[in-house]
Amino acid sequence: MADLLFVYGTLRRNAREGIHERYLKGAEFVADATTRGRLFLLTWYPALIMDESTQDVVKGEIYRLPSFETTIKRVDAFEGFDPTRPDDGEYIRSLATVTLSDGSTQSAWMYVFRHDISEASLIPSGDFLDVLPQ
Repeated sequence: MADLLFVYGTLRRNAREGIHERYLKGAEFVADATTRGRLFLLTWYPALIMDESTQDVVKGEIYRLPSFETTIKRVDAFEGFDPTRPDDGEYIRSLATVTLSDGSTQSAWMYVFRHDISEASLIPSGDFLDVLPQ
């Protein structure tokens, strides 16, 4: 089982004060990374829509989770994902390919938005940090 987590939004180190530290405490930063897809801004948080056919990428970070089960339960709760009822939340936890900053690829868990994004705004750069207020 993969013990890597790709984060692209509020869980990134420099996104929202305190969130990264609270939910990813003890996680080991592996690398900056990207995955194929599009990133949208819902309100104050982003939504990843996977799309293997696009050349667009979503930028984020990869973390190795120390005690996977404990940490992923904490992150699942933050993301509103219940693995026993995966169709109930906004996101689903999915295993997908990410490209690390050195060009290598890995499989990592990520939270993919599962609802309509027609009212959301595309983040053209694919980087949530670009739309955060300074």
